[in-house]
Amino acid sequence: MSALSEAVRAAISQASTRRTEWEILLIYLPNRWSAGFEGGANEDFDLHDQIKAVCVAQGIPTRVLNDDAFDYTCRASVA
Repeated sequence: MSALSEAVRAAISQASTRRTEWEILLIYLPNRWSAGFEGGANEDFDLHDQIKAVCVAQGIPTRVLNDDAFDYTCRASVA
């Protein structure tokens, strides 16, 4: 498990202690962290999938965003 993955898991755990204060957990992963998004050639790891699996197991609705989400120009998809 990468340092980024561990940090995200810790943040999810901390956020879950205040679950009554929010409805959906928004996780922003800047593209500059992209080296930690996927495992190496022989590793079956995807950070997005891991985040979703951890949150589903805890009943936490999530939305994971990266920098590409803010450059979206298709008006129909944004709506």
